[in-house]
Amino acid sequence: MLKCASTILGTTSGAILDVPSGSGRNSLVLAEKGAHLLCIDNDPDQLRRLAHNAKQLGLADRVEIQLADLLESNNPFATRIFSCILNFDWPEAKLFEVFISRLQPGGLLCVETFANRGENWRCLPKANFYKENLERYFDFEIFEECKAGPATIDAVTVKLLARRTFKKIMST
Repeated sequence: MLKCASTILGTTSGAILDVPSGSGRNSLVLAEKGAHLLCIDNDPDQLRRLAHNAKQLGLADRVEIQLADLLESNNPFATRIFSCILNFDWPEAKLFEVFISRLQPGGLLCVETFANRGENWRCLPKANFYKENLERYFDFEIFEECKAGPATIDAVTVKLLARRTFKKIMST
């Protein structure tokens, strides 16, 4: 994420969505550089840690925190549009509609799946899954896949930075 921070800050204006935000590892880096973020997670302990860290760093006014489960039907930001969406360590295809419908044209999507450790490859996407599902709506500036799991399994880790195109906006 640190590699993308200058691109994010240099080309976006407006709110950034970090989902799931966890304890704010990525959000706080951007908030320190002046960004305003909406941080959503379904883990209240992680969000308490984020709130504490944001307050300690004097960043509480730049970090809005919400407890929510994005896989539930109640979307806590259904009417908001973001200049950037961060999605780290949660490879969930159900979020693709959020990425497409809640990101302003020209906005950035920054995704990094969790690393290949132990048997977590079971939850990683298949090769080209992200590209095939997002390429109609995004222009990829960075797209990296790395094989994960046993040789007979089609699983990859993904790192991507993509810009929302100005066409084909999905309605919710």
